[in-house]
Amino acid sequence: MSKRHLLFACALAAALLAAGLWWAHGREMRRVRRQFKRLSGWVSKATRERPLSTAYRAQSIGTLFTRPCRLKTHVQTLSGTFTPAEVSRTAAFVRSQFSRLTLRFYDLQITITDKTAAQAVLTARLTGELTNGERVDEAHELRCKLLKVEDAWLFSDCEIVDVLQR
Repeated sequence: MSKRHLLFACALAAALLAAGLWWAHGREMRRVRRQFKRLSGWVSKATRERPLSTAYRAQSIGTLFTRPCRLKTHVQTLSGTFTPAEVSRTAAFVRSQFSRLTLRFYDLQITITDKTAAQAVLTARLTGELTNGERVDEAHELRCKLLKVEDAWLFSDCEIVDVLQR
């Protein structure tokens, strides 16, 4: 094999390796993004949600969190270290306070820190109507850490980040 063919083969191997790494990294980013979409869908509540659907959604929310997970919010009862079952129970309680609820995520910036950990910074917007008719519209910046457990990305740490106001 000539020197030229050897250089071409090395360059081709490097290009294939780089493409494979880029594809794998992009795949993991999509999987993390998908978890945020699932969380948004399961937290959100339609006006006439059936009780069975309510129970399924609340139970499903817990499956997105590690054991244990840490949440830090401005509300004392929603801050601390929780098991997935506690997250589900809390989500069921919070959802029961709303007749309609929507959770959306914006400006999602994901960084895969290693094969089993990711960081995300994003804006979360919660809108809805309480059962007493009061409207809710809140937006907060969040910082979340996700861990890859048994090939699934799970939320392990989420906190509201205080943003300075002008």
